[in-house]
Parts: sequence; structure tokens; C-alpha cells
Amino acid sequence: YVMIMDLYVDGGYYMQQTEDMMNFLPVDKKDFSLDFHPRHGSMLHITDDEYYMLIKNFSK
Repeated sequence: YVMIMDLYVDGGYYMQQTEDMMNFLPVDKKDFSLDFHPRHGSMLHITDDEYYMLIKNFSK
């Protein structure tokens, strides 16, 4: 899972990844870009192809 947080004071967004929603690791800013403006509680919809690509690249 990836959690997106806004940087209210500084602007922009910050991402962290987790497998258990208890332990989080930061995602480097160079590793993502956003072409939308997420809101609090937003869900990102992905295609089946994107899902399988994520599983392929992030499965242990």
C-alpha cells in the first residue's frame, strides 16, 4: 500500500509505503509524480494492467 499525505505548510505531497499499515517507509520524490490533486480520503483507481505491473515489481 502507498499512503499519500499533503505537506500542508510546505505544499506538495509526501508518500510512504507499507505492507501492514503499521510500518512505513518513505517513497523518494524522484520515484513518483502526480498528474492530479488528491483530496483527503481519496482512492486511486488503477487498471488491471497497472495492478499486475505493481504485483510483478513489488511482490517478494
